[in-house]
This record gives sequence, C-alpha cells and structure tokens, in this order.
Amino acid sequence: MTNPTGDVFISYKHSQQDLAEKLEISLRNHGIPVWRDVHDIGPDPLEQQIREDLQDSNLAGGVAIISSDVTQSPVILKTELPELHKRWRGDDEFFVVVVLVPGVDYDEGEAILSKAESPYDLSHWYMESLEVKGTSSSSSAIGRIINSILDRMGQNQKTSGQLPTLDAVIDAVLERRLQCIHNHLSSNSPVECSLDTYSKPSYDIQLAVSIDWSPHFDDSIPEESLWNEELLPALRTTTDYLQQETPGRELRFRGRAHLPAVFSLGYCLPETRGISTAWMQPDQDGNFSPWRLDRDLEESNLQSDLEEIDRTASDLAVLVNITDDVKPEVGNTKSSLPDFNGILELGLGQDSKGRLTPSEAAHAAKVFQEELREAMNRLPETSTLHLFMAAPAGLAFLLGQKTNTSPAIQTYILDTESGNRTYQPAVRLP
Repeated sequence: MTNPTGDVFISYKHSQQDLAEKLEISLRNHGIPVWRDVHDIGPDPLEQQIREDLQDSNLAGGVAIISSDVTQSPVILKTELPELHKRWRGDDEFFVVVVLVPGVDYDEGEAILSKAESPYDLSHWYMESLEVKGTSSSSSAIGRIINSILDRMGQNQKTSGQLPTLDAVIDAVLERRLQCIHNHLSSNSPVECSLDTYSKPSYDIQLAVSIDWSPHFDDSIPEESLWNEELLPALRTTTDYLQQETPGRELRFRGRAHLPAVFSLGYCLPETRGISTAWMQPDQDGNFSPWRLDRDLEESNLQSDLEEIDRTASDLAVLVNITDDVKPEVGNTKSSLPDFNGILELGLGQDSKGRLTPSEAAHAAKVFQEELREAMNRLPETSTLHLFMAAPAGLAFLLGQKTNTSPAIQTYILDTESGNRTYQPAVRLP
C-alpha cells in the first residue's frame, strides 16, 4: 500500500539535469518532497538501489521526464519506467506524471515509451485524472502536459540557459498527491503541513505538504525578486490546491521559518476564505498547541500607539514588538526606507515577557486588525504598510490571516549576518 505523503521520484536522463534540478526546486517550494539520484543513491549498485527505492511503499509517485536520449539509458528503460508503470497499475494511490521535454513531440514520446522493457505498452500510458488547461483535446496526460509546456515556451527546442515553465507539472503533482491524501485520511483527520526556511524539515509525523525553502537561505537572505516571483506564487498555488483537494479538513502548519514567510502563509489563508487553519506553536517545553483565530478570546493586553509624522507621505511603518523591540534595527535601516506618514507600534505590557497563550494570540490578532483599520482612518492616504516584526511564528501567521483588506504590505527580514543588524526587504503582499 502506497504512503501518499511520501517522496516523489524524478526519472530523467542526465542530459536533462538542469530541467530536473529546476523541477526539484519547484516541487520543494510547493511542499512536495523529492527523491532524486544525486541526493538519494546509497552505496549499492545504481540499478539495484533504484529498483528497491521504486518498490518502497513510502514513495508516493513519480515524474518521468522523457527526452530523445532516454532510449540510450538502460536504467530508465529497464528499471525506472517499468517499475513506475507497475506501481501505477497496481495502486490507485500511486501517481505518475509523464513529461515530454521541448523538442519531443507526442509521436516520438510514444515511440520512446514503447521501448521500455515491460510486458505492457507504456506508449498508451493515460493519466485521465489530470487536467491541464489550454491544451489539445488529447485525453492523455502526456499530450496535455507536453502541449502546455510547448505553448508556454513558444518554441519546440530548448535553447541554452532557457528551460520550460513547469506550472502544469506542479499543478498535476499537487492535484494528484492531495487527492490521494484526502482519500487516504479518516474523515476527521487534519491535513498536516510544514513550512521551513532555517533548515531541511524533519518531522515524526506524515506531512501532506512540506514546504522547504531552506536552500534559498543557506548563503544569504533571498532577494526581493525571489520572494515575489517564486516563493509567494508557490504559496498561493499550494494553499489553493489544499483548499480545492482537501475540502472540509483542518490545515495544520508547523516549522522553523522566518517571520515574513509565516506571515505570507497566513496572508494566503485569510480568515475570509473560511478554511479551518492553525499554526502548531511550540511552548518552552517543546509541546505544541494550535494557534488559530477561531478560539475563545482572552485579553492579550496588546497595546498600540500611532505617531503621525508626515501626512503627505503614503507609507506607514508598523512595528510589532512582542518578543523584542524592533526600533533599534528599524533605526539602523532608516537610510534605505521611504518617508513615513506615521509609525504604528504594537506591543505587550512589560510583565508579559513576550509570552502569549493561544487564546491571547487570537485576541492580539484581532486587536492588530482593529488598530490597522483605525490607523487607515486617521491616515487615509496610506498606500503601503511596512511591517517589522519580532513575534512568535504562530502570531505572525495569525496576523497574516487578518490583513486581507489592508493596503499593500512590504515585509522585512532581519539581517544579522552583515555585522550591523538591519532589516532587508522580503515579500511584498499583494
């Protein structure tokens, strides 16, 4: 029986390594754990190791990248494609997405698949449950996905340094994976997810979605373009599919992530969507409790102060001082910030030590939303909020859920590596 929360195997010829690497990164950005030979091959002979891994019940599915030179790969023809097909035929919870690279048309793809050493004709490998818009009337996933990729490329040959857009592949994998997980879970079970930016995630529970952005933070803070052009769109896509494919289930997230990432996750799951969501927040003893908006509220003593500075400006600074005071670092960053029409500070009483109960956190999020609205009423020309936070991750998630009606929000991430603690721009919402 297949574990639908397991890894997704990528089959490819090494001439397509750049494409496979791009696919792996994109899958991980969207929360799909990946098996790829460059990371996961052990000391055993290659073919034997791959055969055993493909038979492992903890492998949830596969993506087969088909290029012309696959016909020159005994490992793909004798082991990978036959084993993937065998798993696909024998288990409804095991899925395969077949992708033809630019330059390989449908007829050639059929010819390549027909050379796989299998008693079955893989050239008629249909994936009827997958839908990719804007393609031909072909009923096979091969036809739909290759047409989508070629349409996006606008050409039939991949040029040096140019790789096809993989949106259709990501959509297909997310859709099929989450369908299988939803069908596998008992009726009242939540969908467990994670978001990590500090280190590669490792959890004892089975995760439907495991968003791993840690490689983007290995060497330095990501550039704004990466946040806005890759990471935020990935969050939007993943949360959309979670809502679409796991209807009625609670979504539970956990992880070690930078605050702009967690805030953005909450922003993509606003209260107005009507989805039951929670961030699993650890306490000092490592015990987790769900922080969510739909709790009985307890007074948080969150206090606010709005200082009006220049009403002709259109940018408002919002300082959230829960676990620390962000003002010194904002001061260090002042030269690179715009002129502000005001500064809205929110913080707890001096005796709080930055600690909140789950019910107090839900109340703090409500106060945060109310104080933002009041600031907008007093400074109606505000077009952008500049958000600086020192807070528990769970609270950042709840605050994000409360900002769906706010103006544009520019978030910031604290840079502690440069020697002078400053804030650097992170994701901009929307």
